[in-house]
Amino acid sequence: MNLQHPDSRSTRDWAYVKDRIIESYIPVYISAMVKRKKVPLMIDAFAGPGKYQDGSEGSPLIMINTAFETLKRQNRKFFLEK
Repeated sequence: MNLQHPDSRSTRDWAYVKDRIIESYIPVYISAMVKRKKVPLMIDAFAGPGKYQDGSEGSPLIMINTAFETLKRQNRKFFLEK
């Protein structure tokens, strides 16, 4: 497994790990918040660019796309509109 971030110029292995954690954590977080009838709030305090020069997505886009897909899969229209 290559731990290099999709941005081929990046030497920050933790960026790749962070993206994989976001993809794993967000669906669980969204499900927990929806179950409690709370609107999920997500803040990426260490966000990089939304897209890298090579076209790959950075953590802000990974986070929002994962959240959107999770809510869509769960048919949570109310939360999608928020």
